[in-house]
Amino acid sequence: MEKSSKTNVCAGDTDDNKQAETSTNSDVEDNDSEEHYGCDHYKRKSKFVTPCCNKVYTCRFCHDEQEAHTVNRKEVTELICVLCDTRQPVQATCQNCHCRFGKYTCLECNLFDDEDKNQYHCDGCGICRVGGRDRFFHCAK
Repeated sequence: MEKSSKTNVCAGDTDDNKQAETSTNSDVEDNDSEEHYGCDHYKRKSKFVTPCCNKVYTCRFCHDEQEAHTVNRKEVTELICVLCDTRQPVQATCQNCHCRFGKYTCLECNLFDDEDKNQYHCDGCGICRVGGRDRFFHCAK
């Protein structure tokens, strides 16, 4: 699958449920471009249901700041769309209102972000990193 310059997709995923579709700016220009959504850590249009305590948080950092335990974001299986409040399985776009949860989407890490930080999924580390793939050489290429 070809990558868009605006949307990154996890490498190595072949299942449509595992891999987000690429999009351009004109694909899903949600009507909330001026609205604030997300948290201090990530700008995204989803919240997740934590598998550890069944509570709703915008991100793992928000969860970990409030709870006496940490959440493994890779174990998250349910999201809630902040635009239409639909609870659903983890996916790149809302099954109800079809908004994209983040311009950067990694369904392997359950990471969604609307801010461009040059994010990419590092298969060697098994996590998403910021700063651009070309700036890191810690893993075999």
